[in-house]
Amino acid sequence: MKGAITSQQNNLTSSSLSRHAPDPTTVLLFLLLTHTGEIR
Repeated sequence: MKGAITSQQNNLTSSSLSRHAPDPTTVLLFLLLTHTGEIR
C-alpha cells in the first residue's frame, strides 16, 4: 500500500516537474490528501 502511494507520488511529481515547478498550494493539498488516505 505504502509502496504504491510512494510510486504514484513520484510519478506525479516528476511529470509535474517536467512541465513546470508545481504550485505550493497544489503540493500541500496533494500531501494532505495522501496523508488522510483520500488518494489510494
